[in-house]
Amino acid sequence: MRIYYTILPLFIFFSACSQANSDKLSEEQNQENQENQINQEAPENQAPSLVEFEETSKRQNIREAEPFYPMDETVEDIQDQINNLKSRVIEYESKINRVALDPDLLKMIKAPTLSHEVELINGTIVQGSILQEDMDRIILKTQIGQIRIDKADVVS
Repeated sequence: MRIYYTILPLFIFFSACSQANSDKLSEEQNQENQENQINQEAPENQAPSLVEFEETSKRQNIREAEPFYPMDETVEDIQDQINNLKSRVIEYESKINRVALDPDLLKMIKAPTLSHEVELINGTIVQGSILQEDMDRIILKTQIGQIRIDKADVVS
């Protein structure tokens, strides 16, 4: 019984290997048959290489073919997108490189005394002290920093 179990796998292995070799032979025979057909179809006064050249000229060049999918973007559009992305990366890197404020530093900064309230057209109320006032604008110092407000945006 033991011998039977060892012979069976060997038989399967050798039969599979013999079929793989026959597949290779059949592919080679098919290729030779195709070459013979091409040679028989060629006129006697033309060389086989000319026939092959004519067949390849009938095929369409891949650069001349229509695209597989519709192309809406041009090279200039893609370059514009690249430039836009580069500027975004530079802006993002500049935001990252800004010095982060330490809470201890914030405690050391004195908050200005808020003495004025300015109401804007959109309903926002800004509190701060007026540093400078012109005909067209007001500059306020707030807890966050300085802000320039156009007088056209201020509710009278």
